[in-house]
Amino acid sequence: MVKVLEIGSGLQPYRGKEGEEVIHLDKIPFPEVEVVWDLEITPYPFPDDTFDKVIANHCIEHLSDTIKVLAELWRISKNKAEIFIRVPYYSSYLAFQDPTHKRFFTEETFRYFTKERPISFSSPVNFSLKSVNYFYQYPRFARFLKKFFPLLYRFLKNHLLNFIKEIEVELVVEK
Repeated sequence: MVKVLEIGSGLQPYRGKEGEEVIHLDKIPFPEVEVVWDLEITPYPFPDDTFDKVIANHCIEHLSDTIKVLAELWRISKNKAEIFIRVPYYSSYLAFQDPTHKRFFTEETFRYFTKERPISFSSPVNFSLKSVNYFYQYPRFARFLKKFFPLLYRFLKNHLLNFIKEIEVELVVEK
């Protein structure tokens, strides 16, 4: 049985796949939430090395201390556990429209928690960055540019507001 934790599960929780036992955690006691907890408070109410998979879908941008949150996710996850994080992209209107958002993210943000981190950043935890997926405002246009005009695609990805709406990163716990 694969043990899964979904943080910030809200009103549309992850249902899980066959062979998964899912625990939903949220600050608000929604109907399908098993664990009511404020993610700003650490340590989280789970022992070390509990989960095989953690899902944070539009959750961590609402939290004050990204370093502390990722350290806790690392602590409660087993070695080689997968962490799926989906957040608004820093240049998207989604990042700015919600006044409860406290942090903004790029694909590079998560490299700080891997072996690729800058020398100036020290972290007690280590992940490997398995994948980065982009979700575009205009997906067909973005695929066309990426295929036929890669330099223009890269420029727009980095400089055009709302070109990318959100990103999903998959981290793997390294213990």
